[in-house]
Amino acid sequence: MGLAAGRRLEDVYRNHPVPLYLVARHAGVTEFDLMEFFALDGRPGVACVNGGPAQVAGALAAERAAARVVVDLTAMHTLGRFGLPHVLAAVPARPIVARST
Repeated sequence: MGLAAGRRLEDVYRNHPVPLYLVARHAGVTEFDLMEFFALDGRPGVACVNGGPAQVAGALAAERAAARVVVDLTAMHTLGRFGLPHVLAAVPARPIVARST
């Protein structure tokens, strides 16, 4: 993929609610490769939440009340990348790892 095509895909991802896996598939790379690309060179990173503080607070409240929490592979990759997989032990609900995002 050329630089111009990469920038177009990044622009689509940044400005539209497109799942990471679709952008990766179109680029011919894995979701993990794309996450690493977005994390390089001062890029803003991967969009995890599109909402504001109220949405985050609602999600945290729902997590505290949940019996189980689904964690996708990109979340697992992110935790591993930053050396934080142990934070899953602090989640009161039993984590379930999804096979795709």
